[in-house]
Amino acid sequence: MATSSLNGSSSDSEHQIDTDSVQFRQKAKVMNALRCHGARASIAFRKILQEGTISEGDKMRASFLCETGEQPIISQLLGEKRGKQMLVVHPKQQVDLSKDWTSFIGTTTTSASPYRDPDPASSSSLDSVFVLLEAFPPKKDRQGRLNLRKVARERVVKLSGLTTPLAWKSGEPFGILVQASANNFGLVGSAYLEGVLELDDGLLVEQIVCVDTIGEPFSLINQDPKTPSPSPFPSASPFHRSPSGNSLFQRSGSSQKDVKPLRRKHSQEFIKKLEEQQRRLSRKSSSESSDLGSISVEMASPGLDDEVLVDIKGHPKFHLGEVEDVSSGDVGNGSQKPPNVLVYTGNDDVDDSRYKIAMTFLEKFLHRDRYVIYHLKPEQALAHPWADNCMLLLLLMGTEPIPDNTLKKFTDYVKSGGFLFLLKGQSTTPPKNPSVCTIEYSKALGDEVLSFRAMCLEDPPTMDLFPNGQVKVLAESQGNAVVAETSFEGSTGKILSSLVQFQLLSPENLVPDTEAFTELKQSNEARHQVIFDLLGRFGLKCATSELPELTVGYLLGVNERVGRAFMSAIQPSLNDGQLASRFLTMQFSSDPRGVGKVTPDLLPVITGQRSPQGGSFDFEVYKGNLSTKSLGNVVLYTEVVPTTMTLFESFMFKVPEDVGVVTIATRMTQGKGRGGNKWLGPIGCAMFSLHVRIPFGSELADKLPFLQHIASAAVVEAVRSIEGYQDMDLRLKWPNDIYYSDKMKLGGVIVNSSSLDNVFHAIIGCGFNVDNSDPTICINDLVRLHNKQTNSDLPLLTVEQLIARAVNQIESLIGGFQREGPKLFLETYYRRWLHSGCKVRLENESGPEVTVEGLDKSGFLLVRDQEGVLHSVQPDGNSFDMTKNLVLMKERTQ
Repeated sequence: MATSSLNGSSSDSEHQIDTDSVQFRQKAKVMNALRCHGARASIAFRKILQEGTISEGDKMRASFLCETGEQPIISQLLGEKRGKQMLVVHPKQQVDLSKDWTSFIGTTTTSASPYRDPDPASSSSLDSVFVLLEAFPPKKDRQGRLNLRKVARERVVKLSGLTTPLAWKSGEPFGILVQASANNFGLVGSAYLEGVLELDDGLLVEQIVCVDTIGEPFSLINQDPKTPSPSPFPSASPFHRSPSGNSLFQRSGSSQKDVKPLRRKHSQEFIKKLEEQQRRLSRKSSSESSDLGSISVEMASPGLDDEVLVDIKGHPKFHLGEVEDVSSGDVGNGSQKPPNVLVYTGNDDVDDSRYKIAMTFLEKFLHRDRYVIYHLKPEQALAHPWADNCMLLLLLMGTEPIPDNTLKKFTDYVKSGGFLFLLKGQSTTPPKNPSVCTIEYSKALGDEVLSFRAMCLEDPPTMDLFPNGQVKVLAESQGNAVVAETSFEGSTGKILSSLVQFQLLSPENLVPDTEAFTELKQSNEARHQVIFDLLGRFGLKCATSELPELTVGYLLGVNERVGRAFMSAIQPSLNDGQLASRFLTMQFSSDPRGVGKVTPDLLPVITGQRSPQGGSFDFEVYKGNLSTKSLGNVVLYTEVVPTTMTLFESFMFKVPEDVGVVTIATRMTQGKGRGGNKWLGPIGCAMFSLHVRIPFGSELADKLPFLQHIASAAVVEAVRSIEGYQDMDLRLKWPNDIYYSDKMKLGGVIVNSSSLDNVFHAIIGCGFNVDNSDPTICINDLVRLHNKQTNSDLPLLTVEQLIARAVNQIESLIGGFQREGPKLFLETYYRRWLHSGCKVRLENESGPEVTVEGLDKSGFLLVRDQEGVLHSVQPDGNSFDMTKNLVLMKERTQ
């Protein structure tokens, strides 16, 4: 039997589970951040800075090796893992290479340089990035031996195999500038977060930052080392300034850090080594491959800043339309290249704002691992052979027309079989006179017409951009064509043109008034169906077409005592570490290396961890917001699971009363709803199931239907009890729904119960949308709308924060109910619910009309008929709207 305490220590190797899938997901997250922010901001990685040891300025820093300027720096946390952070830093960081930087041998600046971008104009496409690394020598122990990290050889990821070295800077921190493909940058970032990134010279990486560059590094070849570099690099050099053109930012004086004086003078012995190295490289240059090889960087001694040698074996080439396979986690596996989706936004998109919107739009809907998105610049549209590997060309147009020669290029692309998606009238700023209109769209399959609401322009532009084609109208608004399909005789290519504002930005950014915001949000799902249908006409694979793979579980205790109590309680029932139930078997193990494959019938559960590895759940945030006596003090977390409701059967009767287990998932593939309905839980939703005990004979045991009302009210109170958030329009819809006003559902509750030894054991299943704006609405939409309307800056809420606060509220409301009965709870409940005075009908839509009064003593809905008689009613179990088709239960007289 394999058991351990819940918070026992473990080696780095014990933290690694399902290595390939974890690294793949982490790499995808890094690349997504690079695609979304890399043109205008830096993606940075660093160790978590400890409170009390740093200044406020240091908290916001990216790297002390970067320049300072006039703009303040703003950083946004994207995630934390294993004591490290991933950040987006605005504006993009910049390194001045003329300030004590030295070029690596082999990175010459001649026209034959293996490192120059084949087309300078394509550098903005983020095919490759410049990466700055801060590194330090390993420290020595008392015996003078280096304290080197112990990482299993098979897990080590070498920087040298993923990047091309460009320049270095001595001192502490030691600076290294490298160039990497977007795919390899994802691998580097993932390896750093996992703690397995290694430099060949034994240096320890402290920080990684994507940067722009200016100036030129010092060259040690063919010149006296005492003489400054004679001339700047040509524009095609890897050191020319990146095209984003960001101005420099300013750091406060408190954030400045004293660094060691940097030397430009090198010993004669060092120069001889460099000259010998250069001669060796020159002899090999004619026979070396252009494939990405290894780069060996070695320091003769950790204490010698200058003794840096480099052996370069090959170099990468970066072309628009030639990228490494982002669906593979293997380094150098570039044989299969996913098709490109190119975005053209015209000459007037000077700040790339429309391109950023297009990126958000495409990444929301397209399958992330099957396509690579690039910005097709106007000059590239005419010069590049971009059509060879282009699956779709998206045109997001402003007011400036497309030049005739470019338009001809696009038309030829379609006539040769290409696909073009033209979106006109898309706004990046609020329209002066916005209006919401009705669109009637004909779906591709069948004769179904889908009606939805969308933003419309007062004077829509015409749709005759591509003449001489065969046009089919797909959607109309007030008799005007707003979506059309154009094809050409003898070609399989097609053009879809749309004048519809598909709300590429969240509605609150475009429409600050509540009524228009609500109308657009209510049509979100229909608009999404239209977008999926349009992309399907191009044969594109959309993001929702595949379910995510199931993942392992983690058993996490808020303290060591409850962890031990849980494991001790289930110990007698374990069979070779397995705990079986009707629904699935859980395999408990303290060794991540020993876990098997996750299936719907088998869930490996890792014990002995302090936080889950991989996934997006921040256990520290959860613990920091939890204030219960027992509920939720043990977490069983899985990133992807069929449903959290079925995980309790094997242990809920075994664990002691002071252990309150909550199961939490980031995604669910078979979430359970009321009446047996299934629900797919997306990222951004708070999804958990909570075990509660209700003793027989207690107030709540006699009124058990109140438990679902308590759980629903707890979610609303979790938000509205936060200072500043009391005006968020979250409401309760009987019997178990959480609503935005009376307009849209945000979440729901389901309760299953069983009994043993005079105790009801109830499992409360709860799901509510915290941070996923599509395809419906989320709590953070309401926060953003509130900030827009009131000029406030309330922070967005997190899944971990609200799950913990909801569990707090459940424990508090249950305790109050048990002590004092339903009276005080009903005061809270009625303050938030939607139904007082509402008119509903019994039995069916033509049944007698009654007025909702409240809840009866058992928790059922209490209504009054036209004769003044009170009735208790319940749903019929079939209706989507639980206040329709109500079934009469019993009669009460006033």
